[in-house]
Amino acid sequence: MSDKSDLENRAIEAIWNYREAFAVVGRLERKERSAHRAVTRILPELGRALRSQDTRCLKNSIKIGSAAVSRQNERVGQPN
Repeated sequence: MSDKSDLENRAIEAIWNYREAFAVVGRLERKERSAHRAVTRILPELGRALRSQDTRCLKNSIKIGSAAVSRQNERVGQPN
């Protein structure tokens, strides 16, 4: 009887570990999608700045894009 109880406890623990890992993966995927959206929103702005050849506009776009990517990288690197 003790072996059966031990096996059930280990199975329950394995299921909880699986659920926890599954939740972590879900959070990481959401953060990755958010980072991807931020980068894809910035690309058209950067393209316009490059075409205009206005160095102030280009520098500003690069600064904004860099800041957005850095924020997203920090979010993705954070646990939970």
